[in-house]
Amino acid sequence: MPTGAYRSSRRLWWTIGVFIAVLAAGLGLFALALRSCRFVLEPGQAATWTLTVRSASLLQDGKPGMERSASHRIVLLGLGPESSSAAWLAGPASGPATSLRLIELPSDGRLRHRGRDGRLGEGAPQLAGFDFNLLPLPLAAEQEWKPEVMWAALPEGRRTVACSVKRMRMGARPEFKCDFPVSVEWVDPTTGRYRQVRELTSTYRFDTLRGLPYSARIAFTMREELPPPGGYASRRIVLELAWVGSEDAGEPRGLREAAADGAAAESWVANQRRPPDALLARLRGAEGPLRGLADGLLSRLGGQR
Repeated sequence: MPTGAYRSSRRLWWTIGVFIAVLAAGLGLFALALRSCRFVLEPGQAATWTLTVRSASLLQDGKPGMERSASHRIVLLGLGPESSSAAWLAGPASGPATSLRLIELPSDGRLRHRGRDGRLGEGAPQLAGFDFNLLPLPLAAEQEWKPEVMWAALPEGRRTVACSVKRMRMGARPEFKCDFPVSVEWVDPTTGRYRQVRELTSTYRFDTLRGLPYSARIAFTMREELPPPGGYASRRIVLELAWVGSEDAGEPRGLREAAADGAAAESWVANQRRPPDALLARLRGAEGPLRGLADGLLSRLGGQR
């Protein structure tokens, strides 16, 4: 083959190779952008987030006053053997968890309480108003949809709220914005005073590669009736969730047994009663995210430790 023709042939094949590589990369990115948002927590996996809560009273002119903030930690722990069986742990940003709930965690992200007898309850755990159910996921590649979600921070009978969700950004970590157009009002059964939640919005990103929420910002206004002589006070509350990381927490069977002990101890503490010493002794032997849970639970009882 003449030299000129050989060089021309090499250039042609090089161009074809580059075209195929670019096409493959483009198709890969397109497939990644359309990757479904499915909650995935493997048995033995522990996923951790930080939750920052900011609250400020609204002044007469509607502007926020002095802000207060607090930091917390939330851990979701895969228990197995079913992929949807998990535990929800919460506590301060540093130190052991102080609360544990058994949960059902399906791939659509709609968390629900799971009783120690396996029965599913209404809603999911919440911490300072944060509830994973406020981060609704699309069933497929929807750009807009209008689901109903259950917010555990609301009183019983008012927890189901309608919202409108819009996909704001595509990619491996798509971003969504969820607006709740209707305010929720009720009378506190304990105090007999009026309360209202309004202007609730949720903006969040989901990591489709890890199958976990990556970040979220939830904001709402809480309006409350004051005790005599009366009047009303309003607060603007902002909840910011940030993914920290995932780790192997240990053998799922041992985690299930320790989580069952933690759930049993939680029920005692929730009723302001100290769990039996034998139960606490077993729980003190737990490892991973469950380490220190016994003392964390007892810290809620104050002098009964």
